[in-house]
Formats: sequence, structure tokens, C-alpha cells
Amino acid sequence: MPFFQGKAEFGELFPTIKKWCTKPKKVACPGDVLISIRAPVGPTNLAIVRCAIGRGLAGIRPMGQIPSRYILHYLRHSSLLLASQATGSTFKAVSGVQLREHPVALPPLPEQHRIVEVIESYLSRLDAAIAALERVKKNLERYRKSVLKAAVEGRLVPTEAELARKEGRDYEPASVLLERILEERRKRWEEAEWKKIVERAKQKAAKEHRKKAGRPLKRGEKLAPEEWRDIPETEYRRFLHKSDKWKEKYKEPAPPNADGLPELREGWCWATMPQLGELNRGKSKHRPRNDPRLLGGPYPFIQTGDIRHADGFIREYKDTYSEFGLAQSRLWPAGTLCITIAANIAETGILTFDACFPDSVVGFLNKEEPTLTRFIELFLRTAKEELDRYAPATAQKNINLAVLSELAVPVPPALEQSRIITEVDRLLSVSTGAFTIAEHSIRRANRLRQSILKWAFEGKLVDQDPNDEPASELLKRIKAEREEMEKEKKEQRKRRRGKKMAKKKKRHALVDVLREAESPLSPEDLFSRAGFTADFVESFYEELRREVQTGRVLEERPDKRTVKLRLGKS
Repeated sequence: MPFFQGKAEFGELFPTIKKWCTKPKKVACPGDVLISIRAPVGPTNLAIVRCAIGRGLAGIRPMGQIPSRYILHYLRHSSLLLASQATGSTFKAVSGVQLREHPVALPPLPEQHRIVEVIESYLSRLDAAIAALERVKKNLERYRKSVLKAAVEGRLVPTEAELARKEGRDYEPASVLLERILEERRKRWEEAEWKKIVERAKQKAAKEHRKKAGRPLKRGEKLAPEEWRDIPETEYRRFLHKSDKWKEKYKEPAPPNADGLPELREGWCWATMPQLGELNRGKSKHRPRNDPRLLGGPYPFIQTGDIRHADGFIREYKDTYSEFGLAQSRLWPAGTLCITIAANIAETGILTFDACFPDSVVGFLNKEEPTLTRFIELFLRTAKEELDRYAPATAQKNINLAVLSELAVPVPPALEQSRIITEVDRLLSVSTGAFTIAEHSIRRANRLRQSILKWAFEGKLVDQDPNDEPASELLKRIKAEREEMEKEKKEQRKRRRGKKMAKKKKRHALVDVLREAESPLSPEDLFSRAGFTADFVESFYEELRREVQTGRVLEERPDKRTVKLRLGKS
């Protein structure tokens, strides 16, 4: 038998069969209204087959020829009223008593049929309109994806190479842009490394001064910054490197693996994000992460949910870090591209303000090329499905920094990037406007659905006919029908009791059974021949105990495991 547990199996009108049951405890028949009475309270469907229902559902069988769909629509109209009566700490639920006491507006029976007919006429047209709007939304989503795909493949605007030939001028290909970015990257590394070398040289000079003054550092003791920070170059120069061998420590970021990569448009090149800028995970070292000391300060704290709803740029945040929170994290500057690597893979957004974020988010930063950052954000939207394949199939999907570091990114010339972004913004703003209108229209349609039901059950949707039989007469018939049902139930109970009594009368006295037996009987044989059933085991042993005590039945034990019963004195 089909088995429905709750709202999870409900459709628009009828439930979907997903489970089956062999020993049902509650059964609904075709035409019964199924209503969810716990977690959540109120959703309804119609049973189309005989089915078993779980504790999360109740079945309502209309009487007096009331249309099932009238009850269905009325319960949908009054679902908020019923849900407001729900109680419970873990799961909100209503009891059978509350459901039976739920008031129902009852017009004459012919008017009920008219109401159902008009409601379903209006709702069918409304459903068709909503379905059309949902198709519009899906088409707009496909359109947005096609725009982004064309943008990152160089098919959205004329390439810089084509325009340069047409205008008879030179242009800077992306390979030159990449070389410049790599040169600037190396220069920044050398500047940072040289700063560390100078600091170490100053500290060595300061230690030498202390040693000459008879105040050498003790084990574990460190120099105070003011002891070495202002030492002149003449005193620390001799501790500096005498050659440029230290520059050989620089590690050039790995280029992408070119195997299997498609051919790019003229002037474009492939690169990895570490080649194009800084790529690092966010920081949130302190545990537990919900320590109140971390939160409530002036520093915005971005999480994966904020990025998922960003639509390109992160303009809002829910949480903030305190000074304590900032000390165990990092404040990334505005213009940083945030990329999620846990739960929701490769959701992206560019910071419009300085902010911290946890290690479930990766930051990409190139302060000198903000247009390039924006282009990479557009590309990652198209690469989301590819990145999702790298995530292991665990309870919470995630990828690591290495996967993003090895991702091949197409890079167009700088001027072409600007034209691509301008055109993408123009086209997507049009589709976003249309998408917003479609969503607004769907919300209006759903509000209209409730208005239709409200008008219907206030008596404003159909005309009332004075010739209709009053609802009071319908209630009388329902009352009579209910009394007839109760009478039938009593008769059924009476018949069941009669059958039980008949079974009892068919039993035979134990003494009579043993008298007719030609030899002693085991307790099991005596139980069966006397006409006892499994429901009356205790009755059998009570009667046997009495007969043994009076001596009318004797026990024989040929061995430790065997018991035989025979007739005693009469």
C-alpha cells in the first residue's frame, strides 16, 4: 500500500508515491483530504488511491456529499489560522482535537460546487501564468550564462587585435600584460625581502653593541624594536649580503598546464591566478569560531552566505570583528575578489569595503589591475561547474587552494577587458531588470491566489441562489449520516464480541479431553485439543492449575524435560 509521511511527498494537488507499507495503522481512501499536522502545519493534498498515512498527516473524509476540493481549498485559505494554534518545542504540531474543532464556512451544497468550479477556473489560469513566468526566469538564467560564456571566450565584443588592424595601430597583447604583472610581482617580493634583510642586519648590529657594553642577550631574550630600528646604515652595512644571491630564492608562480586547453582569440593568453596576483585563504584561527570576544567590532566579517548573494559585488555584511577578532584574522582591502571553497563551491564577489573572511573563503588581490580582477570574477562564474567536479562527495563539498592555483584563466588584452566588462554590465542589467519583474509578478500572482480564496469563502466570488437548500438541512443530513455510522460501528463491535464468545463456547473442558484421550497428553496437545488459541494462553494455565490442585488432572514426568498430563480421580 502506498505510504505518505508528510509534506515531503506533496505535489500541487496530489502526493507522489515514494514509499510503500505492508502493515498500515492509519488509512486514507481516494478523495480524502490529506493535511500536514506537524512540521509544518497546514499544507494539503488529495488522496487519489487507498493509502497509509504517517503521524505527520491526518485524513479528512467529507460527509453529506460535500466536495473534497471544497474542503481542500478552504483549508488552504485558513491554513495560517490552523498553524497559529500549533504547539511544541522541537516540532510544531496540532492535535486531532484542534483539527476537529477547526471552523469551516459551510454554504449550501450547490453553492459549494459553484465555488469550487470558479476557484479552479481562476487558479488554473493563474497557474498557467506562473508557469510562463517561471519559464521566463529559466530563459533569462540561460541568457546570462550565454553572455558570460561569450565574454570569457572573446565572442562578445570585437577583439583588440581586430580593432588594431582596422584602425592601423599597434596594441598590447595579454602576454605583455602578463610579463608586466610578473615583473611587478618579483619587484614587490624583492622589496619585501630586502626589508627583512635590512631588519636582520640592524638587529645583528644592535646585538653587537649590547655585547660590547657588557649587556649580551640572555637565552630566549629578544631585542626591543627601539634598540635596532634607528641604527644608521654605516653601522649595519657590513651585515648586509655582499651579493645578489638572495634574489635566487624567488619562486616564479607556475604557469597553467597547456595540455587540452582550447585555442584562444588573437592577443589572449592563458595564466594562473597566482601569476596574476596574490591568492590566499582567509584567516580565522581562534576556536571556537563563535566566541563572543571575536564579534561586535568595527571590522566587517564576510562569510560564504554574504558572497552567495553578492551578484558580483559584496555591498552588505551581517557580522563584524572586534579588535580581538582582527588580531587572529586579516583585513583584506576593497577590490579583493572573494571565492568560496566550502559548501557552495566557487561563489564569487568583489569587496567594496575592507573586510575579514574565514579560511572557507579564498581572496585574490591585484591592486594595480582592478579590471583584470573583475574579468576573473566573470570567468569564475562560468568555471563553477568545472570546479565543483573537483570537490569530493562528502557531507559538505569543498575544494582547496591548490585547485584554484592550478586553474587556467584566459586573459584578454587590458583594453579589451574594459570593453568586455562594459558590455557584460549592459546586457546583464537588462536581464536583471526582466528577472526582477518576473519575480515580482510571481509574488503578485501568489497574493492573488490567496485573495481569490478569501473572496470565495466570504461569499463574494459566486452568486447565491435563494432556491438552494439551506446549509442547515445539509448539517441535519450529516448528523443523521454520522448517527447511522455510529450505529453501524456498534453493530460491528457487537458482531465481533459475538464471534469471540462463539470461540469461547467451542472450547472443551480439560478433564473431558483427557477422558477421551487414549494416553496421557503433553500440555501443548491438551491446549490444542481443548480449543484454546494464542490469545487465551493464561486462561488455559489457570484452568489447568485448578484441575491439578483438585487432583482431577495428574502430572507425570518421565524425564527432566518431559511433562505428561492424564486423568486423575473423577
